[in-house]
Amino acid sequence: MRFSKPVILLSVFIAFFCTGLTMAFAYESLTDAIKNGKTSGEVKFWYQTNDHDANNEDMFEKENTIFDAGIKLGYVTDFFYGFKAGATFYAIDDLNAYGHFADKSIHGVPENETRSWLGEAYLSYKLCNTMAKVGRQDIKSPLINSDGWALWPVNFEAYILKNKDITDTTITIGYVTDERRLKNEKFEDIAEDGIVMIGAVNKSIPNTKLSAYYYYVDDHHNKEGVYLDANTKISMLNLAAQYIIIDPDESGSDETQAFGGKISADMGLFELTAAASTTDNGTERIAKFSDNGIKTPLYTATISGDGDIAGATDTDSFKGALSVKPLKGLKVTASYAHYHHGSKTTAVPHKNAESFEIVTKYSVNSNLTILGAYLHTDHYNGAWRNDNPHDNLNTIRCWAKYAF
Repeated sequence: MRFSKPVILLSVFIAFFCTGLTMAFAYESLTDAIKNGKTSGEVKFWYQTNDHDANNEDMFEKENTIFDAGIKLGYVTDFFYGFKAGATFYAIDDLNAYGHFADKSIHGVPENETRSWLGEAYLSYKLCNTMAKVGRQDIKSPLINSDGWALWPVNFEAYILKNKDITDTTITIGYVTDERRLKNEKFEDIAEDGIVMIGAVNKSIPNTKLSAYYYYVDDHHNKEGVYLDANTKISMLNLAAQYIIIDPDESGSDETQAFGGKISADMGLFELTAAASTTDNGTERIAKFSDNGIKTPLYTATISGDGDIAGATDTDSFKGALSVKPLKGLKVTASYAHYHHGSKTTAVPHKNAESFEIVTKYSVNSNLTILGAYLHTDHYNGAWRNDNPHDNLNTIRCWAKYAF
């Protein structure tokens, strides 16, 4: 199945707009729309260290330590005849950490340099139950996602259309052309001719959310992706199931399928979660198309067991977690995940990987949030293995952000 260029999507956009009869707007004056716009900002610090022994270095040694500091400034106008415009500026600096206590940057910023970019610059338009957004923006979807786990998120250049004409249903159609990856200095092609995304989220069944997404990657070797997800709540239990398929259109390549299930029980002070997933022995990992597949949407993913571990082909995995919420805004989660890689895995065949993590997150107030995590990993491949694969890796990660 092959899509043509964005002309098809543009025609779909026009078709949606033609169904509207009235125009939603807040201000008839451009001056008022700008004056009544909203500004936002955030200051964030990000730190990580481990005991990787490639150079006989210990934890807290500058060679094993990452530090970034940054600021984010954003502005969005109010509506003007249905239109809105927004922009978000990002900047990163090491605050002279290099050579003192941290010689690495999670965003790959060189020593003593400040990196800045315009991550969002978009124009949106709302007509009845339809909204179109064009330009640089963040995207949230299962296989293309901005993923804000680092200091700043991955940004995209895209055309996005959302419609809510169907009761309790949101339809999303998108064409993503460029991506600014975690360590890139600029926006680059996410694929040779972009990625088409079509999604539907339905909430018509009480306490239930159904999601379905289709992706077409128009690249040197095309590929397709499907993501299906069902979540429901029964009393204090939350049940979820997912199915993912990634199918490359290349000679000698096979599709990869994955199934996952999750059950959690929220008991007020405590929350228990158990998840399991399996991937078959296809060619492609079950990982997101964005940011080089660092992340996977599988339920068994952890901070350290992600796209290259949980998402590896021919892998069976299990994850258990216990969360405690002793104070308002405070959540402490301890999790353990076990990953078994089979003979045809993209990880290390016939090896097991384990991740034990303790994550504490505290939203002090509406402005200040802090996070601290301890990770103990036993991996034979990927970013979370030690130089000696028979040694475990211990990692500490912390970040703090203040929004204004």
